[in-house]
Amino acid sequence: MYHRPVLPIPADRKAGDTTAIPFATALPTGTNLNQKSLMFEVPALLLQIGGIFYIGVPDLFTQLFALSAMFLGTVLLIVAMTLYARAKGRSRWFGLAGLLSIVGVIGMMMLSDRRTV
Repeated sequence: MYHRPVLPIPADRKAGDTTAIPFATALPTGTNLNQKSLMFEVPALLLQIGGIFYIGVPDLFTQLFALSAMFLGTVLLIVAMTLYARAKGRSRWFGLAGLLSIVGVIGMMMLSDRRTV
């Protein structure tokens, strides 16, 4: 959660004045969000790849385990892509690119960075 710093009202303004008061926002840096997205991205892709290898096993329990691993990997990848989209200055809705697995990751990497430093 991001907290904006609380600044006192300048002496030349009244308490009811609604004009904009310039202040700096404390947003996380892009590299911090990139690191967080990578922490989710690698395990997510490993879970998806592992699930693909075990889905062909004839044992029902192993198939259910493989499907649950692939589902968990997809959820983690959506979280990772949401963080990565925020790091690039994009909307959080770009996180749905995680549904496309590695294709979504490559597509997100090809998008330009909109965040100005």
